[in-house]
Amino acid sequence: MRSFTAREIKPPSVAVSLGSLITLLLSISSIAALQPVLSLIHTPPGLTGQVSAYLNVIIAGMIATYFYNLFSGILRSVGNINAALYFLFLSVVLNVAFDYLFVALFSFGVAGAAWATVLAQSISASGCFCYLLKRYGRLLCRRKDAGIHRDLARQTLAFGCASALHQASLYLGKILVQGAVNTLGTPGIAAYTAATRIEGFANSFGDSGSQAMSVFISQNYGAGNERRVSEGLRRGLYLHVMLGAALSVIMFVSAKAGMLIFLTPDETPALNYGISYLKIISAFYVLCFVGCAFVGYFRGIGKVLVPVLGTTLHIGLRVLLSCFLVSKLGLSAVAIATGFGWIIVVLYQSITYKKGRASGTGPCRQRESGE
Repeated sequence: MRSFTAREIKPPSVAVSLGSLITLLLSISSIAALQPVLSLIHTPPGLTGQVSAYLNVIIAGMIATYFYNLFSGILRSVGNINAALYFLFLSVVLNVAFDYLFVALFSFGVAGAAWATVLAQSISASGCFCYLLKRYGRLLCRRKDAGIHRDLARQTLAFGCASALHQASLYLGKILVQGAVNTLGTPGIAAYTAATRIEGFANSFGDSGSQAMSVFISQNYGAGNERRVSEGLRRGLYLHVMLGAALSVIMFVSAKAGMLIFLTPDETPALNYGISYLKIISAFYVLCFVGCAFVGYFRGIGKVLVPVLGTTLHIGLRVLLSCFLVSKLGLSAVAIATGFGWIIVVLYQSITYKKGRASGTGPCRQRESGE
């Protein structure tokens, strides 16, 4: 194993101290603002207590999520993607097991589901840390690395803020869309919650592929190997299109069966809402996966603001169309709005990519020339 310089050792120290502080501040402010936000998005009074019980635990446990993501990110940064995936799998398995234990056996309700998530991530974060300590001990910060490193803090904040803007715009939009969905009452909320769980499972494949592309492209981009950067994008796009098409068909054909995993057959309004949502959104799903591939590419070459702007465009259109059409089309409006949002994102990403290619220099040469 090669020796690491002090500069390579210090960034985890900055990330731990700065990230922990920001996470704790966000947790405190989020808990304080929870009730006003629930009122703002028209949460039905009968559900407010359960939603609060769930979110209070999740928000308080954000520090566990932060350390899980931090340690997993360090593993990916050194190329050990397999270990990161193993700990992700461990978190998922533990989450399911604790859900069954806390909700089905101990009857802790929605708060039990929240505790299951936080506990699973805490155990997985601890496992990541122990693995890093044993395998890559010199990467972890030491007492002598503690202190104020202003240049590294600014650099960490610069990259962190870009990613935070991306995620914040995404989830702020989801909150606003949820506000539109809440006007449909309990059947609409139940259907949307169930349908987005199915969506989340499908999206995990696109997100994983995007992360893999980002690592591959960034490594070859850093090495100045433009051919492999272009090849990584081409093959990544092909795999994402194929996978997106397959999931679109599966989602359309199994829409009713998927909804019945979460709802009972006698919940007819919610079932109809959910089936309609899944069948409409499945028609657009290939575009979602194309967008994931481009996100991996642009992150890999360091253009982190492109995914941020793309997400902002998508969410803005999704919120506007959802709010405008939900009273007329029900939950189908959200599916249509999401699909049109993906169309706009892929157009923007494609135009941005073509403009970069039309400049006459590839991404590696652009970096070398300072463009």
